[in-house]
Amino acid sequence: MFSKIAFAVLLLCHTALASAAIVNFDDLDASGGDLGLDSLSPYQGFTWTNFSAYTNVPGFNNGIVSLDNAAYSGGELFGAAVTPVIGKIEATSPFDFVSAYLGSGYYDDLGLTVQGRLNGSLLFTRSLILNTTAPVLTNFAFTGIDE
Repeated sequence: MFSKIAFAVLLLCHTALASAAIVNFDDLDASGGDLGLDSLSPYQGFTWTNFSAYTNVPGFNNGIVSLDNAAYSGGELFGAAVTPVIGKIEATSPFDFVSAYLGSGYYDDLGLTVQGRLNGSLLFTRSLILNTTAPVLTNFAFTGIDE
């Protein structure tokens, strides 16, 4: 038996080159179930790996901060062992990852590590503990990254 552990990237703010943009996933129709962002890549100028969007999913609704949609990435729980699934957002040009609303879908005290890379080199890292109560706006200030 397994259940999904996920965190929601609920509002992703970034600056791509000279323009600012907010990715909130509200232009997607995920009402039929999980909508794999991988299949939409590029979406909002980014290539998404191991991310899905959803609309009003029980357990995640407390994490939605805009209209009806959010996105998540996560792992699978098999017994007591978690098999990590690494979500990745990439662009062909450097961007600044400014902030995101983050929360846990089903489990409190869920650990999350966010890394910013440029050409494969690790430039930034931030570890967080997420809960199911509500999404938290987290400021990253990861500048000049492409992953």
